Amino acid sequence: MGVTIDPFRYIPPGPPFSASKPEKRDYPKEFIPILDLDDYPEYHEVLGTFWITDTRLYDGHNTTIEMAYYNYDTGRHIYTNTYQIPDPSTEGYSYWNWYRVWSCIGKVAHELNCGMTVVCEISCSSDTLPDTKVIKFWQVASDVPCPDEIICTPGEQKCMGSDLYECNAAGTGWDLLQADAGICQGSGACPDFWSDPVGAVTCWILSAFEAVLGLVTGGFLTLILNVKNFLEDFSTHVSSFFGDIKSGI
Repeated sequence: MGVTIDPFRYIPPGPPFSASKPEKRDYPKEFIPILDLDDYPEYHEVLGTFWITDTRLYDGHNTTIEMAYYNYDTGRHIYTNTYQIPDPSTEGYSYWNWYRVWSCIGKVAHELNCGMTVVCEISCSSDTLPDTKVIKFWQVASDVPCPDEIICTPGEQKCMGSDLYECNAAGTGWDLLQADAGICQGSGACPDFWSDPVGAVTCWILSAFEAVLGLVTGGFLTLILNVKNFLEDFSTHVSSFFGDIKSGI
C-alpha cells in the first residue's frame, strides 16, 4: 500500500472559514507550493495538505496521521490537525472508506498573516502502513511585513552561557543585562571565606538554592539577584569587619 502526500493552494479567493468540510475539500485548488497571500481575503482558507493512500483501509487498520504547520522563519506553531482512523467495524462498515485525509490553514492573525515560509510536518503511525514523517514547504509572499513574535515575558531574566539577559519590554527578544554575571557562572569552589567573606557567603547561598531547586530562572532568579545585591551593598562593611577579626587573630 502506497501513500502520496500533496501540498496544495486554493485558487483565490479560497473557501471562507464558514464553508463546510465537503465544500473546502472540493474547492478548486492547485498543487503548487507558491502563492501570494495578498490575493486572498481575510478569513478564507489558503493552503493545505492531502494524505492519500492508493487503496482503501480495510477492517482492523488503525492509523494516526498528524499534520503540524509552522512558520519556518520563526518556529511559531500555526496549527495541528490529527486524524485517528479507527477500526471500521465500530462504525458498522465492511471497510473503512477513508483513503485520504486533508487539512488546511487560512488568512487570519494567528495563522497566515504575512509573508513567510510555511512548513508542514506530516507523520503517520500505523499498524498497517509504514511509519513515516514527511516535511512539505510553501513559500507565501505578501506585502504585509510580519510582526515581531512574542518569545518571552517582559522583565523575565535568564542565563545564556555566563551572561545574564532580560526580556525586552515588547517580549520580542533578549537584551544583555550583565556580562559574566556571577549568578550565571558554572558551579565550582566558593571563594575563601577569610579572603572574600561576602563572595563566600553569597556563593554558599546560591549554591544551596541551586542544589535544592536546580537552575534558577525567571522570578526566582530575580529574587536571588536581589539577595546577592543586598549582600554586595554591605560588602565594604562586612569585609572590614571580618578583616579586623582576621588581623586580631
